[in-house]
Amino acid sequence: MVLEYEALADLARLVGREGDAEGWLESAATLRRRIEELLWNDELGHYVALRWSHGVAAPDAEIVGTRDVEGRVQPFVSWTGLLPLYAGIPSKERARRMVEVLRRPKGFWGPVGVRTCPADDPYFQQSPRVLLYDFKKERRGPVSNWSGPVWVLASYYLAEGLARYGFGAPARELAVKTARLLADDVEQTGVLHECWNDARAGLWPRSGTFVSWNVLGPWMLDRLA
Repeated sequence: MVLEYEALADLARLVGREGDAEGWLESAATLRRRIEELLWNDELGHYVALRWSHGVAAPDAEIVGTRDVEGRVQPFVSWTGLLPLYAGIPSKERARRMVEVLRRPKGFWGPVGVRTCPADDPYFQQSPRVLLYDFKKERRGPVSNWSGPVWVLASYYLAEGLARYGFGAPARELAVKTARLLADDVEQTGVLHECWNDARAGLWPRSGTFVSWNVLGPWMLDRLA
């Protein structure tokens, strides 16, 4: 949303509407401040999600997570907590901390790209699909799995975030990993998958091919490698 506000400001300038541009930039700046003030978690070294429940006494009571044995809320850890790097939101100090978190080999930094959940997290798994009960359909069915598999989209956003803050070497490493993953997938299976496990096995779809944001692989090579 921060980037969308800034894009709207650019568009407003192009058509000579400077007043509107200033308004969109003010909205972007306000949202940046709120993200920094409300979503940053110093213990985790990245950002968390809030439920935005009305009437709570403090933002900590709104954190999206699960309770531990002592009743304390432990935030869910996801690659989306690192996305502010892509938008240039964190300070340089916070960005360095986030990069340290991102590049832990036992966490997000996998052999073929960014894991969407850290490997040492209790919720980490790289199954082809998770089956959940759909109350509307009254049956169990497969849902998209962002709890550990590697997706090109996540690797792209965070490679761009690394480059934005001057971490060129790991950004290049991630771009090359992504390109090799896609090339190996085509060579070995003849198709492209939507997500993969650490062993480079495509997890979904079970048949056919997937393109969409996979085309970001060559884009990453061109920009970062």
